[in-house]
Amino acid sequence: MIDDQVLLTEMRRSDQVRESLSSDAELRRRNIKIKREPGHRIFVNRSLQLDRIKFYGFDMDYTLALYKSPEFEELTFQQVLESLIELGYPEQIREFVYDRTFPLRGLWYDKLYGNLLKVDAYGNILTVVHGFKFLSGHEVRQIYPNKYITVDDRIYVFYTLFNLPEIYLIACLIDYFSTVATYVEDRTGVIYGQNILSFRAIFNDVRNSIDRVHHTGKLKEMVCESIEQYIHKDEQLPVLLDRIRSHNAKTFLLTNSEYWYTDKLMTYLLTDKSDDSKTPKRDWKSFFNYILVDAQKPLFFAEGTTLRLIDPKTGSMKLGSYSGQLQENEVYSGGSCEVVSKLIGSMGKDVLYVGDHIFGDIIKSKKQKAWRTMLVVPELNHELKVFHDKRDLFNTLESLDTSISELLRSFDMTSNHRPDAVTKIKQKIQLRIKVYNS
Repeated sequence: MIDDQVLLTEMRRSDQVRESLSSDAELRRRNIKIKREPGHRIFVNRSLQLDRIKFYGFDMDYTLALYKSPEFEELTFQQVLESLIELGYPEQIREFVYDRTFPLRGLWYDKLYGNLLKVDAYGNILTVVHGFKFLSGHEVRQIYPNKYITVDDRIYVFYTLFNLPEIYLIACLIDYFSTVATYVEDRTGVIYGQNILSFRAIFNDVRNSIDRVHHTGKLKEMVCESIEQYIHKDEQLPVLLDRIRSHNAKTFLLTNSEYWYTDKLMTYLLTDKSDDSKTPKRDWKSFFNYILVDAQKPLFFAEGTTLRLIDPKTGSMKLGSYSGQLQENEVYSGGSCEVVSKLIGSMGKDVLYVGDHIFGDIIKSKKQKAWRTMLVVPELNHELKVFHDKRDLFNTLESLDTSISELLRSFDMTSNHRPDAVTKIKQKIQLRIKVYNS
């Protein structure tokens, strides 16, 4: 009876909290109207004085040049399928159709067991998928007894948005080999006749095919042939770059892409063709003080490569290593952060670099050269939408959690049993979460 009274008291208090939260709902809605759309917001985890930034750097792919989804992923997916068939994979895989809702950036791949893993920041395994089969808790513990794993040679982390078609293709292949009767699945691969195809070999074949499709240039040529189909164009981008320079700061482009591809994409993004002329009004290179292509990040932030001057008319590199001051409207290939910083007069902390690759763009530049960094995370748009749509649910869960804290506050080391009210509130929390997940 006492426990029921305690529970009733706590539930009333919880209702009061919710009423208080709902009374603030109108204020929050008014504040939300003032804010930008989620996809246009900037979040900071430490203060940054922009008046101390002298150089603003930008990556190109998935930063200035945003690829349209799922069009670009579908194109990549189909090209890699053809490459795998050339390696001897069955013709039936041509029937695979890309599903944009399945892959997520940040997943881990276990090359030994062929599993895709969702892992938290501490190495705790949250979800395991084999092909398209989500493993139960019992199945996960049979493979990973502690539900814990660390990054080593056995693990590959999918850091970038370029990895999305790769993730889905690996899942398709493992699902195919696991379900077709011709193949017998073993713990670490599949057996067909006298042949063994390990999950590590499947990963290597897909990874090499991805690299081959990107490096041969065929995929990039197809993008350039239908550039409006695959690349978003933001009319405010030229305005942004000009405004930065109008405040006595300098801009630079630092990309791993080749010059010919960079030239095609940046021409599309930064030049405007008038109605009565097919001639661009302004050369895209004039929007940047310095331009570096073929940077080979993250190597650029370590020992780097040879810095060479490129002839924009032919796209060919000039003989020898460049050692003079970096000039505007010129294009350079390779180099290293240390060399380039000396040539432009940067100290390190006076650079703000914007990129999409957490490792190649952000971590390396910040830890090795003390650059200020800005990470582009398109996935946050969906996450913020879910957060705002389910705000009332999250507030309810928070109030219930606070109720538990209040009940346990009087506990000490002499207490042997928790109140039944705590168990009932926990059941209520689990029910709310179950309804949300459904």
